[in-house]
Amino acid sequence: MKLALQYLIVYTLALQAVFVPSAYSQSKIAAPDYSFAIANQSPLTILYGVPRYHETSLTQAGLSQWDVSFDISNNFTGSSTGSEFLRIDGENTRLGLRYLRGFRNGWELGAELAIMHYGGGKLDSVITNFHDLFGFGQMGRDRIAKNQLNYQYTVDGVDQIQFNQTATGIGDFSFLLAKQVRANSDSQTSVRAQLKLPTGNSAKFFGSGATDVNLGVHHSAAINQNWAWQLYGNIAYLGTGEILPSQQKNTVLSAGVGLNWQAFERVSFRVQWDAHTSVYKRSNLGQFRKDAYLISFGGRISLNKLGYLDLAITEDAPNPEASPDVSFYVNWRLPINPP
Repeated sequence: MKLALQYLIVYTLALQAVFVPSAYSQSKIAAPDYSFAIANQSPLTILYGVPRYHETSLTQAGLSQWDVSFDISNNFTGSSTGSEFLRIDGENTRLGLRYLRGFRNGWELGAELAIMHYGGGKLDSVITNFHDLFGFGQMGRDRIAKNQLNYQYTVDGVDQIQFNQTATGIGDFSFLLAKQVRANSDSQTSVRAQLKLPTGNSAKFFGSGATDVNLGVHHSAAINQNWAWQLYGNIAYLGTGEILPSQQKNTVLSAGVGLNWQAFERVSFRVQWDAHTSVYKRSNLGQFRKDAYLISFGGRISLNKLGYLDLAITEDAPNPEASPDVSFYVNWRLPINPP
């Protein structure tokens, strides 16, 4: 896959192009403490308040920061039984705007707004060529028209989901709250909570149509000056939404683990694994009943006073049914100094 190889080459060269110290650091840990705020971008899951993997470090008291994230995912999956038929084919893009403010005694408040886009996309040929290059199965990709949008789910011949029109709009709005409960020179622990409100139009897959809340514990620790690891666990309560309400679960568990390597003074690399239990029930299709697993590879570039730039590629491993084939993640964290 020429485009993917070019992306990896350019990305690697960019990471090695800057070797001066960072002027902005939030963590008490000498080794890099950060995570990719990645979630399952499947259109069947992204609508709900399944949490993203936020880092343990909180914004310092009196400081603020913006996170501007961009996720683009390519989805192609489908299956059928005697009574059910499912086809998910298309690309979805999420632009996230998140504001965080640090307060005394280890508190952090924030808010996030998502802007969603669904369309046929441009990555189908890239992924097909990649599968051919490495001998992976196409799973029917080579027999379907490329770059189309088609979400269809039928039960006993009756459409439960029928979505094939390109759409862009405002997604659900979230309030964020965090508290650092433990911190020393080489480890720290934080508790994070999120309240997601149904501001997005569920008919266009901009939101679930329900209020969700989640609560999680995040921990990070330094191995030495150049290596650090992180883990988190979370429980989410999902209000009954407007998409497949009779098949939706109300409780979802999620967890993740990550490892960071400070390769250069301004450049670090990260591998991250995320998982969550299924959002749906009452189906024999793997896309609904199976848990989702994501593995991400990427890194962070320090931009000094302009903050950080995170880049990552996410694959659906080991279960290819419940999450996208591939997702690309970019996040710019911009610190705002106090007046």
